[in-house]
Amino acid sequence: MNLIQSVVHKGFLIERKYLFDRLPQKILLVRHGQSEANLDPKLYSKIPNNQINLTKKGREEAREIAKKLQKIIFPNETLKFYVSSYKRAIQTFHQIERELKKKNYNFTYQIDPLLKEQEFGNMTTISREKRKKRIYIGKYYYRGNGGESGSDVFRRVEEFKKKLFDEIEFGKKYYKNIVLVSHACFFRVFAMNFLYLPIETYHRMAKPRNCAIWIFEKNKEKFTPMIEKTYKLLNEIEYYKY
Repeated sequence: MNLIQSVVHKGFLIERKYLFDRLPQKILLVRHGQSEANLDPKLYSKIPNNQINLTKKGREEAREIAKKLQKIIFPNETLKFYVSSYKRAIQTFHQIERELKKKNYNFTYQIDPLLKEQEFGNMTTISREKRKKRIYIGKYYYRGNGGESGSDVFRRVEEFKKKLFDEIEFGKKYYKNIVLVSHACFFRVFAMNFLYLPIETYHRMAKPRNCAIWIFEKNKEKFTPMIEKTYKLLNEIEYYKY
């Protein structure tokens, strides 16, 4: 490594160390509560995906999640929510918001379309043969008519991650905890991205339950310029048995 390369490399490490020190201690993913379409999947072909509401049970689940968050995050800790732009995710957040404010939590939030659910296009009306084709090709690669593949969601995760890191590094915003209120596919792709999981693992990952919480915790004792390897998932990932 010559002198110029050495200086550039050292500058890169300094920049990465600056970002590492300001990354949140915990990044939590919260899936929305039970939606009307979780009860009746036919609604996906009748109501725009982004307009589907929570059920009464879904609102109750969201309030229960707020209680669980209180055991993980304390009122004096800095906190920011990033929320999917889909209605059921926003409704989930507002239930959480009410409960946390009762306990004097202070936090900010931002609605972000990058956290939306995977767009399945016409998946709800395709034939059994096309569903078999999706399984054969793989959920990560298959793109339904007018929809997204898992690979497309991966690009959204990458874009959100870059925006988040830029906000932390250049916007000088530090939050000890960040909560993402999102959807099942985003959960799995986010984990795949942050933990460097292979695509084959993604294909086997089971859908997280409504109002599931996944906790990514930073190993603050071990700096690595590969930011994605900075976090570990505290939860056990469930897999399909096939």
